[in-house]
Amino acid sequence: NKPKSSFAIDITSGFALANYAGSDTFVAALPYVGLNPTIKIIPAPNVGITLMAPVLWQWAPQLDKYGYGKSKLIITPELELYWNPLKAPGSRIFTRVRYSSMYKEKSPFFQWQIGYTLSISEVVNKKLENK
Repeated sequence: NKPKSSFAIDITSGFALANYAGSDTFVAALPYVGLNPTIKIIPAPNVGITLMAPVLWQWAPQLDKYGYGKSKLIITPELELYWNPLKAPGSRIFTRVRYSSMYKEKSPFFQWQIGYTLSISEVVNKKLENK
């Protein structure tokens, strides 16, 4: 009997794109690397809680000559609560709150989402089973 709750630490990397409009105007690539610790708690078959705390190091090598190329530490803890009324694993109603902050910067902000996630593959598979 596998436990429903879990803990993981993922290594992440990628890049973001940003418009830069200074003396020049161009799209700058912002590469990043980081860690994403995640705790998933599933107290009931169709209810869950996810806690994440991604920590990213991002830099802007294209913006060095403009004084913005230094590495930035970005911390974005997130809490998500979801309810799955149809008991289909990929489809659920959720609410999510995220706090984003660059370490030693004065521009933190909150985001709040309410939504519905629909798994298209589950819908397609269900239609194929009913044929």
